[in-house]
Amino acid sequence: PQRALFEFGLPWWYWLLAAVAAIGLIGLFWWWWRRRRKRQQGEVDDPFADAEGEFERVERLGLVEAGERGRYVALMVEILRTYLSRSIADAHPSLTTNELLITVRDNRFVPVNRLALVLADADLVKFARRATTAERARELGTEARGIVAAVHAAEVKAAEEAKRAAEMAPKERAA
Repeated sequence: PQRALFEFGLPWWYWLLAAVAAIGLIGLFWWWWRRRRKRQQGEVDDPFADAEGEFERVERLGLVEAGERGRYVALMVEILRTYLSRSIADAHPSLTTNELLITVRDNRFVPVNRLALVLADADLVKFARRATTAERARELGTEARGIVAAVHAAEVKAAEEAKRAAEMAPKERAA
């Protein structure tokens, strides 16, 4: 039979597509393997340490001194909301202020009154463009940081009490 004058293989972009797919699969496997290994080794992300690091980062930006007080308040409150969403299962970051307060009101670790005041003032700054002084912006940032510290301290205390109770239970059964 007659043969074609020129015989071409697969187009070059087929090979490029195959390479991109292979790299994607290798990357996905690597990500899954690292995540699985972290869990097995007991390495868990610490929401409190992450929040403290973020608070420090925002402080270093010097937004209050630069006149960006509204942005400073918004960032500090966003860190607070992110911490709450990582610490409390139902406190999603997409919740409005009222929804968040309803969600956490029965949580014994969260100082709801303090949280409500900070979120209300921050909403006025963020959404109503309420002017705020440098002193008030710092107060709101300090209060947001204080709420994170209070929630963390309450969670640590509860975990220690539960651990002590678990250690005491076998001793009481043996007696």
